[in-house]
Amino acid sequence: MRKILLLFVSFALAFSASAQKDVITKKALKMKAYKTHEKSRLDDAVYYLDNEVPAGEMVGLSNYDLQTNSSVAKRIINHGDGTVSLDFIQYQGVTMPAAPDRGTGYNFYDGSSWQYTSVSGNERVDPAQRTGWPTLVVTGDGKELVLSHIRTGNGLYGASQTIGATGSNWTIQNADAAEEIAWPRSAASGDNVYAIGVVDRDASLNGGYLPIFMRSTDNGATWGGLETLPGAGTEFYYGLSGDSYAIDASGDNVAIAYFASFGDIAVWKSIDNGENWTKTIIMDVPSEVDGYDPYSATAVLDVDNDGVMDSLFTSDNCGDVIIDNDGKVHVVFGIMKHLDAAGAPAPGYGATSYFPGYDGLIYWNEDMGAATHPGGVYSDSYVVGELPAAADVVIADSPDLNGDGELTYAEVGAQEFAFGTYGTGMTSFPSLGINEDNEIFLVYSTVMETAAFWKQNANPNSQSYRHSWITKRATDGTWGPHGCITKSDGSLAENVFTVLARKVDGETCYVFTQWDDEPGCSLKDVGDPITDNYMVYKSFTYTQAITAVSVENINNNISIKVFPNPTSDFLRISAKDVSKVELYNILGSKVISTNTTTVNLKELTNGVYILKVYTPAGIVTKKIQKM
Repeated sequence: MRKILLLFVSFALAFSASAQKDVITKKALKMKAYKTHEKSRLDDAVYYLDNEVPAGEMVGLSNYDLQTNSSVAKRIINHGDGTVSLDFIQYQGVTMPAAPDRGTGYNFYDGSSWQYTSVSGNERVDPAQRTGWPTLVVTGDGKELVLSHIRTGNGLYGASQTIGATGSNWTIQNADAAEEIAWPRSAASGDNVYAIGVVDRDASLNGGYLPIFMRSTDNGATWGGLETLPGAGTEFYYGLSGDSYAIDASGDNVAIAYFASFGDIAVWKSIDNGENWTKTIIMDVPSEVDGYDPYSATAVLDVDNDGVMDSLFTSDNCGDVIIDNDGKVHVVFGIMKHLDAAGAPAPGYGATSYFPGYDGLIYWNEDMGAATHPGGVYSDSYVVGELPAAADVVIADSPDLNGDGELTYAEVGAQEFAFGTYGTGMTSFPSLGINEDNEIFLVYSTVMETAAFWKQNANPNSQSYRHSWITKRATDGTWGPHGCITKSDGSLAENVFTVLARKVDGETCYVFTQWDDEPGCSLKDVGDPITDNYMVYKSFTYTQAITAVSVENINNNISIKVFPNPTSDFLRISAKDVSKVELYNILGSKVISTNTTTVNLKELTNGVYILKVYTPAGIVTKKIQKM
């Protein structure tokens, strides 16, 4: 069992919402000092830090460093012919959070070069409007469609053009001008375009947001009215946060998932293009929590009526959903504990808190059935303790890079954190893709331990960077090794909001990430500076991500020899003070564990294996060939 050692001091810091309502900052942070977080699922997982993933290309620039409040949107499309389109929130300036001319940045790769090579010269899809949170789909008539929200007016903002067209070729339209729809997500299949988002519950900052659904059957030219999905009304979700949802479409199938703080984690599926829906609860909170209003300044969550505020184990609002080639729905989301306390840190708001030391991504698919993962209620609001039963399906978490059994970060003072919080868990922002063989790929961002990934002079204190990783689910249901995909762009960098194109070619993945040299987010974390944030694109194969090319670990000071390699029987290791030796197959399963430096491979089948050698200076990984 691996522990996370969190060197934080307990505090509650309330943030106020901006006048534009674009940045959701309703939460306060809570954490007690020196709490340990038990982990039981991924002890045998293989993590690759040094590998063959190529460095990326800078394809965009923005000073607005909040590409999403929670879940990442699908903002990159692999068209399947060697071309790629992507969009992002673009704003260049320091007037925050207003960002008066914020809009949608766009770029296109024609197979040999990017349309806009200057990071300061990306095309603006919507130059006449202040917009945000763009999504990108390809419609049945062969065009690409951007949907974003307008915060100086009402409705969704739509823009379409022929794929990769140059110049100002975007056709602008309002998708809906009757409702103030915010933080949209979209998906398309054939001539159908689907959009989800939220609307203000009471048209003021004092309310929560209600989830809505809308559909166009003519490639986004016209839209039907707003709909509430069955089982998604105020009796279930009284205050869903913006961006805490995801959507996917394939053929006649549409899937929508909601990742609530105070409510069920659920997925809706339609097999008839959005005409009818079936709701399946993934994580079921107690019925007393259904319809709970976390925005109330007076409500207190006390399910067991013992006079003590209860905290709730649910999601961190970040997740993704994908429909596989057989029509089956798969969901991944981050875990979190939340606490709702009475009080008003900002006018009209109750104090809701979250615990950023929680760590892990949970996986679900339709074969697992309803209410698979129980949501937990904690009567003692400050006890972190062990994860509930849901921990059995954690598929990704922060890697133990130095192999000491703990995740250790810089010790910080009161009201400080050793990493940017983003309103999420330590491992979050999952993004899913799929290939023609029905293998599912998962990209996510996670906090990195050890001083090799600390910025000593970060604001407001020493902080660890986040980097992005990838893993793959094979058709037999097993998850493979995890590989870091952003360290090649510099270890001292923050990589978040990483988006994976839905279409994976074989095992070639197409991603882009927000990259900058300051941990955290200026629009979320108090004291973080406004900096240049680069959109970095790269393509790579999964094999490149999980293939170690160096015996050096992050300490860069371990001398080790492994021989003979290849070998047909015994492997010998020459290193100082070896404490443990492990061998993994290419699927990530541990096949040998020993404390000797001579390893017998005779009983293993021929093939490639990964050797991990544990020393006081750190862990060495090396590829081994059994013949």
